[in-house]
Amino acid sequence: MGAFPVTRFFRLSENGVRCGAEGLFVGPTPLLARCTAGGWTVRSHKRELISDDDNSKDADAPGRIHRQVIDDLDFADQFAAGLDAMRKYGVLR
Repeated sequence: MGAFPVTRFFRLSENGVRCGAEGLFVGPTPLLARCTAGGWTVRSHKRELISDDDNSKDADAPGRIHRQVIDDLDFADQFAAGLDAMRKYGVLR
């Protein structure tokens, strides 16, 4: 298998989203990193923290989990909620 193609930028952050042989980044923040076994892995355990938060009870909607409340939002608000969760747990700055 050959080398990765030239890095591409998408403007979702000031420095873009880029993917290349060194990993997947949002701005300067790495989301994926190389494993010693040669594959890819998620940067850290922070994804479990975000998942736990999504599955917790929502304080503003008794009887519902946070994920259900997010599912009822429109796309822009869902996108914002996802970014907020990644910032909350240090995936994004």
